[in-house]
Amino acid sequence: MRVTFATQAAPGRANEDFVAATPDAAVLLDGAGTPPGSDSGCSHGVAWYSRTLGSTLIASISQGPNPLPELVPADSVLVLDITGNIPADRVRAAALLSDGASRLVDRFHLTTWREALDTLDQHGPADLITTVRAAAYSDPDGERWPRGKTYDDATAAHISFTTTE
Repeated sequence: MRVTFATQAAPGRANEDFVAATPDAAVLLDGAGTPPGSDSGCSHGVAWYSRTLGSTLIASISQGPNPLPELVPADSVLVLDITGNIPADRVRAAALLSDGASRLVDRFHLTTWREALDTLDQHGPADLITTVRAAAYSDPDGERWPRGKTYDDATAAHISFTTTE
């Protein structure tokens, strides 16, 4: 398994996303930020919580088979480009994207999921994030693509499953 990843904070804010990988696992958490100036009631911010939870998850996953129940974060995008069944040994790649990175497809509609996966495979996660940022900067007032946040943390991980014979 080969994992490449990139992450970039929204301009002027701490990065609330978390991404890490081991030889057997990858974890991406998209921190659910609070509006600037709001009181969360916690002395630690969202970035601290994402890092703490993420590092705990990656450590737990690394300790052995099935240490945790399966988790699917509420605001993350899960993409399965599969019709029918496919044996696990035929899966050649997977992607983990925060909603800030998936905007290129699901909010901005500038590419398809297949094209986004091809970009990750051929050019890497940083290139995908650069493209997302360029789109967001071209529409700072959200007129073309209405959205709750003008800019969001963007994190992408690309996992390649290769066999050596």
